[in-house]
Amino acid sequence: MKRLAYITDTHFGSGEGAWGQQPTYPNLVPELFKDLANYLRNHPVDFLLHGGDLTDSGSEEQQKGACEIAKQLPCPFFLTLGNHDLNTPNALKVWQNKKDVFFGSDATSTCDFIVDLGSATLIGITNTWQDPSCDTAFCWDRELYQ
Repeated sequence: MKRLAYITDTHFGSGEGAWGQQPTYPNLVPELFKDLANYLRNHPVDFLLHGGDLTDSGSEEQQKGACEIAKQLPCPFFLTLGNHDLNTPNALKVWQNKKDVFFGSDATSTCDFIVDLGSATLIGITNTWQDPSCDTAFCWDRELYQ
């Protein structure tokens, strides 16, 4: 039997006063991942699945920071991209360069992936809001209704 841990919406790189349905604490995200890594060392899992919005804007700088955090974890890290992860025009292209860290080497061009669990299969699918008139694929335009 495979074991996984699941987290979502960490919004790495967000600033103070970021929108949220509850108070946000962006300064605690690095500490959260440090504590998570310690927890996973004591409670091993086969992989960690992040359900999207790992970063706040998907900028190259935020992706680099998220990549450094992921490399500190004691297990493989899989990410389904959310709208915030794809909030800059070149975000998907930059994520594609990090396939081996977040999506596995067999990921699709949109960073979808499959994890064989033995008796089941996990399929990770990129998820983002996109208006049909958006010129840049997978870029969340803040001016459009989401």
